[in-house]
Amino acid sequence: MVDRPIWGNGRREADQTEKRRGKAPWGNHADDSPPGLARLAGETSPDNPFARKLSSRRKIEKLTETQRVIRLPIRDYSTADKTAKYAKPGCSWELRPIQSQALAALEDAHGGLFSIGVGWGKTLIGMLAAHAVDAKFTIFLAPASTIAQLEQNYAELRRQFKIGTIAFISYGRLSRPDGTSMLERYAQKHNASDIVLVCDEVHKIKRKESARTKRVIRFLRDNPEVKVVGMSGTLTSKGLKDMVHIAEMALRENSPLPRDRTHINAWAECIDVDGKPGDTDWKAVVPLWRKYNDVHIMRVRYGDRRRMIRLAFQKRFGSAPGVVASKEGALGCSLEIGSRDVVIPRAIREALDMAIDEEATPDGDPFTDDTSQWRALRQISTGFYYKWNWPNGVPDEEWLDARCEWNRCVRRELLYSSREGYDSPLLVANTVSREVLEGGRNIIHRAWLGWFGTSLNKRPPPPTVAVWIDDYLVRDAVAWACAQDDPAILWYQSRAVESRLRELGVPVYGAGHNPPKQGHLCGMSIRAHGVGKNLQHGWRTQLVLEPPSSGNVWEQLLGRTHRPGQEADSVQAYMYQHTEAFQQAIAKAREDALYIQDTTGSRQKLVYCTYTGDLVG
Repeated sequence: MVDRPIWGNGRREADQTEKRRGKAPWGNHADDSPPGLARLAGETSPDNPFARKLSSRRKIEKLTETQRVIRLPIRDYSTADKTAKYAKPGCSWELRPIQSQALAALEDAHGGLFSIGVGWGKTLIGMLAAHAVDAKFTIFLAPASTIAQLEQNYAELRRQFKIGTIAFISYGRLSRPDGTSMLERYAQKHNASDIVLVCDEVHKIKRKESARTKRVIRFLRDNPEVKVVGMSGTLTSKGLKDMVHIAEMALRENSPLPRDRTHINAWAECIDVDGKPGDTDWKAVVPLWRKYNDVHIMRVRYGDRRRMIRLAFQKRFGSAPGVVASKEGALGCSLEIGSRDVVIPRAIREALDMAIDEEATPDGDPFTDDTSQWRALRQISTGFYYKWNWPNGVPDEEWLDARCEWNRCVRRELLYSSREGYDSPLLVANTVSREVLEGGRNIIHRAWLGWFGTSLNKRPPPPTVAVWIDDYLVRDAVAWACAQDDPAILWYQSRAVESRLRELGVPVYGAGHNPPKQGHLCGMSIRAHGVGKNLQHGWRTQLVLEPPSSGNVWEQLLGRTHRPGQEADSVQAYMYQHTEAFQQAIAKAREDALYIQDTTGSRQKLVYCTYTGDLVG
């Protein structure tokens, strides 16, 4: 049985694409074999005279996807210098080495996959991509919060470099209902071979289930001549599957990752943060291991083996055609991260104990799963929680009781009876519904009937409102910021914190409000300004009130101030670590960061920074 391709393209879509445009460069074979393997192996059907002739001479070697990746050519773009080629006469700027390397990779592979850290000039690479791949028009996808800055940079950079026409589109705009044919409209105005699709922060399309990712894939299937450039400081945040389809879009048959499910699943188990490899998985990656390690794979301790296979992947990935990964993680200034101590009020301790012991919010609403409990513990650690805001202050007791009873039963099932196929609220609900139809009438079945067997679950839930138990953390953060010699940023995630900062007189920059270039004490939303903003000229000191648990988010966040152009000797970042929830968040983020660095070779700030308590105020 042949695995279906990562892209999932079946016979009907392949036929339509081939009829309109010719066979796509990444495959679209009618037998659904992995892209490119039919060409590599040589199809031996009676209708393929070349294959008949070839097979009559010798037996055609069929490569597995792991073997294909191992045999990709090795490239080294480190000596490239492209300033003279891409600069206009009289240009006073020079390309950075990493920018020249990326442009050389584009010229070589006619597509690119770039793991380049924040602040190293991805914007200019994307704007020059069309010139590098002989295209005439650029579609530039980027986060909505960066579009205005990109348009300003475009006006300035095109005076210095040979930059053509660019259409800037935000991922948010592409995700809207009216964005379904947005990309295709450009293909109607330009020849597909004249278009390059640049995806900045390409991890924004890592989820194949999202509307924007589906629209990008559909656009490329229908227009296979379009070249693709994918750029991000974190191409993968937790697992290789984040970037399998992205690598194939950009590099097609030269993708440095397996393109069938059997091999990518095995690689992921061996390399991913949460991977749990078995003997079959290790056997699948043996060719990759042997290429970069002399010792037998099973003679190495499990933990060391996992690290060594990641480093082997990093070497193969970083030397593949069209791939460039930045090694410059450190700048001329150091990065120091410390924790800020704070006394936890008694009311907060009691609310945390209730969330852990009784598995409910302070107002008694039970958690449905670990995620909702984890979210509540973070909120309580900050000083607040959310509750229903009932119209006219009158709660719907019938709705609350039925919902509460069902959630309590689901929580109990997930804690004590979880198993494969029965490990999420939806799977529990589906299983119980079948048991109800078969006559089940235990406690959980009666709870299901009370919630799903009536119209109660169809009633829309009321809006939520933040209830502050104690705003101790926000007050402590403001006092700390006021005591600093330099202007400080107070980074936050919750709207409740944003509102409380405003009430305490702190200027706050949330969604739709860009911070000024001049540094001053302020609060900034991580979601709105933690990506794509250049804050190094105004700030070097910051405090994170609600520490993220994602290594990718931290890399972007710290890169707002710790980036090229920062004139201070050091950038300092502090975080609260007074509860287990916050401690687990940074531990998970550091684990993610080490995985990203081991696999892509791009140095991560959470890995190479200096952790210190001496600088805590």
